Amino acid sequence: MLFVNSEKLLLKLGQDPEISKLSSIYVCMVIPGVWSQIMFDATKKFHSAQFITELQLYAQFITLGFHFIWCYLFIAKWEMSYTGAAIALNITYCGNMFLIDFFSSINKQLKKSWRLIPDSSLFSNLVMYLELGLPGALMLCFEWWLFEILAILAGLMSVEALAAEVIIVTLVSFAFMVPLGCSFAASAFTGFFCAMGKTVEAKKYSRLTVLFGMSLTSITLLLLYSF
Repeated sequence: MLFVNSEKLLLKLGQDPEISKLSSIYVCMVIPGVWSQIMFDATKKFHSAQFITELQLYAQFITLGFHFIWCYLFIAKWEMSYTGAAIALNITYCGNMFLIDFFSSINKQLKKSWRLIPDSSLFSNLVMYLELGLPGALMLCFEWWLFEILAILAGLMSVEALAAEVIIVTLVSFAFMVPLGCSFAASAFTGFFCAMGKTVEAKKYSRLTVLFGMSLTSITLLLLYSF
């Protein structure tokens, strides 16, 4: 509903009318892709908790290679502009979901946990799941909403300021992608060892991840600063 009414919302927030209109068209077009990526991320988290990381790696490696092709065809060759970018993104995100579901269905380790048609077990421990899931979702949302608020504030200044803010956010996202991946691995390992009562190993992995993430972030920032 937010995507469908995004133009009206952006106009009420004082954004440029042309940018609001184009943004609304784009976000409405990528609704199928966003939904698919949500499904992919949920499955990816489940795999990480089982110490399975190669399946999502293979899926994204395949779709990333084709994503350059889709972008070239829809944006450059067929000159479809932002609509072409939305179509390319939809194909890639839907491809991620279908590939990881296919890999899950044929993986021996996940065979018992994968169902083509859900049953009543889907709702077991739902309250416990929500008690853990909702705070985690809100923490992630609060982090990303800060970037979105900055974009809205930049749009109040000028279209040029908004464009500059988008470039900066892209660079920032690139800088913390590797530490973010390390944090996913750390959360899986830490949770696994905590569940087994091995608190020493859990603390070791958490400290190691913090140091590793700080080192990688520092190196990335130095590289970006040098440019």
